[in-house]
Amino acid sequence: MRTAALILGTLLVTVPTEANSFSIRLGLFSPRGESQLWAENVGTFDYSVNDFDSLFAGVAFDVELNEYVDIEMGVDGYSRTVASRYRDFVRDDGSEIVQDIRLRVAPIILGVRFFPAGKFHVLVPYVSGGLGLYLYEYREEGEFIDFETSEIFGAVFYDRGVGAGLYAAAGLEASLTPGFLVFGEFRRHFVRAEHGGDFASFGDFDLGATQLGFGITFRF
Repeated sequence: MRTAALILGTLLVTVPTEANSFSIRLGLFSPRGESQLWAENVGTFDYSVNDFDSLFAGVAFDVELNEYVDIEMGVDGYSRTVASRYRDFVRDDGSEIVQDIRLRVAPIILGVRFFPAGKFHVLVPYVSGGLGLYLYEYREEGEFIDFETSEIFGAVFYDRGVGAGLYAAAGLEASLTPGFLVFGEFRRHFVRAEHGGDFASFGDFDLGATQLGFGITFRF
């Protein structure tokens, strides 16, 4: 009897219940900014890493393995341009030397979501984690100083690439109907890419970030 109950319990956990889902979310994306380029720019230009906090939007699709485990696939998009100037230098006439600093990141993730209490409740906590590819574009455009000649010149500096990393998240879903849910989630990305383009001499580029997101889920 005990063996039969164990087998039955295993089947109940592992047989899919056809509750795949599609989610749309919006929230705050906050870069961590802990690498050489970030540090040098914050020291040179009049902005902070927190100035790059901005909105992101994303979608995700979950494939249910059982009541407790989903395979999660998703993509988000983030873009932020910060107006900047040199902290300690101005033109001879006292006018500012200005730049626009732009960062774009698109995390593409594949991971697992785990529902400790099962997913078919009114309130459903979960944790998730997995792998990510992080497409990024970094651009500096404006006026710059050649410190060897003291010349002020206009230029565009550019870098684009892909980093590989990990993410971890925790969240809470609330069922409004069996097929419609709302949720909130906190997520951390751990990723560094190798600078290229005009910034190849700066080594690693920290693309790590935190995300606080809210959204809706359609379960089918």
